[in-house]
Amino acid sequence: MTCHFLGFLEKEIKKDGIPMLDTGDNPDAPAPREMIDLEVILITFNNTEACGGTLITERLLKKNLSVLNWATDNYKWIAHCALMSLKQSQHRVKTFLRSS
Repeated sequence: MTCHFLGFLEKEIKKDGIPMLDTGDNPDAPAPREMIDLEVILITFNNTEACGGTLITERLLKKNLSVLNWATDNYKWIAHCALMSLKQSQHRVKTFLRSS
């Protein structure tokens, strides 16, 4: 899973044209404690769907926006209907009071 993430990261860096230092040889391995810390960070990063999370978040935001737009339109309609009902009731009360 980590290899997939690193491949994705390298692809995105190259796509964005960010220069990478290529010394041609492999660097020294990090100390064991640093390796464990790095592994924990990568596992946490993968578990939070960080590499695909942006797209998921964008989709969820768009879905939420469409639901909010739908709700807003419906609430406007409900408010309009309530206002019309109140106006009709007000008219009926005025008519009743005039007739008595």
